Amino acid sequence: MIEQRFPYPTKRCPVDSVYDEIYWLQLKHNPLNEQNFSTVVLGTEKSFDGVLGGFLRPRRSAQEIQAASEKLDVLRWLESEAEDDPEYFQFERGEWPREIQRQGPSLRRELLKDGQNPEVIIGILPVWDKWKIPCLLNYGNWNACPPPEVHAALWKRWWERYRAAPSWIGHGELEFSVLRPVSSKDEALALAREQAFYCPDLVHQVYGTLDGLAASLLGAQNWGFWWD
Repeated sequence: MIEQRFPYPTKRCPVDSVYDEIYWLQLKHNPLNEQNFSTVVLGTEKSFDGVLGGFLRPRRSAQEIQAASEKLDVLRWLESEAEDDPEYFQFERGEWPREIQRQGPSLRRELLKDGQNPEVIIGILPVWDKWKIPCLLNYGNWNACPPPEVHAALWKRWWERYRAAPSWIGHGELEFSVLRPVSSKDEALALAREQAFYCPDLVHQVYGTLDGLAASLLGAQNWGFWWD
């Protein structure tokens, strides 16, 4: 099985019961709430194979990546990307939409379409702070997907501000659960700008404008990202 190439425990289950399975895994592996591991969905076998490819390629250590993330001015890094390709990172404001296209937990729903119920793989990872997972997995640094230290730095920022943490990390696709959603237009626009620079196709392919993305973030308990 593909999991044999991965050094951390994993568990397969049908996607329709994945969150129940995570609950029982947390009870099993951490009955005393010692805060020494975290669980995250790593997608279907095909998606996990892509995550594993990043993990196995030549890399810095997780400690080196984490150290780089803690030194990084992540907002300045995102702005520098825009300076290198200003057309791609140009986002129109637009009008605030009358009907809000709310973000939601879409990856599980997509896999359940048409009566399907494929297996997904849950990773049981030796970190409590989920913003450290990109360092552990060497996640990113292909095509437009940022390098792992950028993911880590931004995820830490979002955890501290919004209590947002990844619940699903696939190859080129992420889903976050958000405990402290934005509650004002100004806050939503500021976050939308960060998310647009992090994942430009949110604007280019889904929401059309920065205001459309911002409106989707108001009160949203889930965020989604992807890179081709």
